[in-house]
Amino acid sequence: MAHRPLPLLLALVAASVWPAPPVRAQAGANVDIRLAFTFSDAPGPDGKLLPGKEQTTRVLEALKTGHVTEAAFYINPASLAQPGGMERVQAYAAAGHRLGLYVPVAPSAGAEFIAAFKTGHELVSKLPNFFASVRYPEPKDPKQDVIPAEVQSALTTAGYTIGYYTASASDARMNQLLQQAVEEKKPIKYDYVRDVYLRLHVESLQFYEQMAGVVSNNRSGSHILLLHENDLSARYLLGLIVQCRRMGGETITITQALKDPVAQMMPKQSAQSRLVGLALDRQGSRALTPERATDEGMDKMFEFFNAFTGKK
Repeated sequence: MAHRPLPLLLALVAASVWPAPPVRAQAGANVDIRLAFTFSDAPGPDGKLLPGKEQTTRVLEALKTGHVTEAAFYINPASLAQPGGMERVQAYAAAGHRLGLYVPVAPSAGAEFIAAFKTGHELVSKLPNFFASVRYPEPKDPKQDVIPAEVQSALTTAGYTIGYYTASASDARMNQLLQQAVEEKKPIKYDYVRDVYLRLHVESLQFYEQMAGVVSNNRSGSHILLLHENDLSARYLLGLIVQCRRMGGETITITQALKDPVAQMMPKQSAQSRLVGLALDRQGSRALTPERATDEGMDKMFEFFNAFTGKK
């Protein structure tokens, strides 16, 4: 079921332990989209701010408070063996979210990927709320994301589809910058970190919505956002959900999102970052990543906001 802004939701945000997003974070921008939430390489490791178990608790509470009834978590089998790993994964399922498989090897590795996939399938497919969807590490260069015929055959035989996404704000790298700042004991302005997190996501959603209209011939009707369970999502996920709704966005389930026509459009490369792959198929000069979600753009964004300097 889709959800739009409700006064009750905004009141819950104001009363919650997460700060509500400020108006200056892309005020007036429009992200009139239908959006599903997904988390790769879960459960995440302990952060510099929060242990992994608390990250899970906060992320699940944010999804519940934000009325996101069915997200997808792509499970790294190696994390199941970590202390508390299985309990965290079971908490995802108990909250009604779906569990896919995360293979920590690129498909281009061929036989190595297939071996890791088979091992992971034996573990993850037995979990509740499992669905046969697979993800893997995002390559720096999307042109390197090529799925060999033997890998595709192994996935198809096992009944799997690629757990594609259509939008990303490189939240994993944002979190790396935060972790580094904490480790270096920099004076962190968390309200400014929040502003950067929200602004980059809103700008990325706008960017990929525009791209979708071009590369799918206006057939795309929904988006799937790539996120990770980490300190940033634990602190600011609810703010992101509310921010999207304030700007006209609508949250949907992953089941609804996977009915989008884009799910059937398999590009020759970058099948996981689906819109990027479709753009590459067109061989145009279109930018594939929002400027401020690139490494250089993100660094400048954090510097501009003085997020790690303590300055106002």
